[in-house]
Amino acid sequence: ISGLSEGVVSIINSWLDSNFKINGRYGWAQLTLITCEGTGGTLEAGLQGAVAMELYALAADILDDIQDQDNNDLPWRKVPPAQAINLATCILVLSYKALSTISNRRHFKDVSNVLNQMGLQACDGQFQEFLNDGKEKISLEEYFEIIKKKSGGLTASACKIGAILGDAEQTLVNQLEKFGL
Repeated sequence: ISGLSEGVVSIINSWLDSNFKINGRYGWAQLTLITCEGTGGTLEAGLQGAVAMELYALAADILDDIQDQDNNDLPWRKVPPAQAINLATCILVLSYKALSTISNRRHFKDVSNVLNQMGLQACDGQFQEFLNDGKEKISLEEYFEIIKKKSGGLTASACKIGAILGDAEQTLVNQLEKFGL
């Protein structure tokens, strides 16, 4: 990967492998590609979005685990937090670098907007989680709203990105996003 040392690339690859053992091999990428192909697109049309989605989800997992101080058995929890945050940032940049290779400018813009909105919602969900840490209990509505913004946002985004890259009609794009939630 251009601009990165061999050591950084090696660590990122090992973290991807660790993530695959937990979430399945390329789960976010697969969901994006299945949705793309299911809406009439090709593997080639969905590939950059699938790579971006997979990398984005890994970076989000890393940052979530650091902030929640859980999943201590994962490799990004076994290095100092500053290093893990740095590499998560690097993975986010790689996600956007994958997006930048989408040749259809409308698709690029729409998919970028999806990733940006997902990131904002996930940050809001994480912040709501922080605010709830001091509470003895939270309502089911509050809990499900947080899950919807975090995990649900990832699933909805993978479906929506696949549909966009598959050149689906906007109605179907919206339906697949709702399906993901």
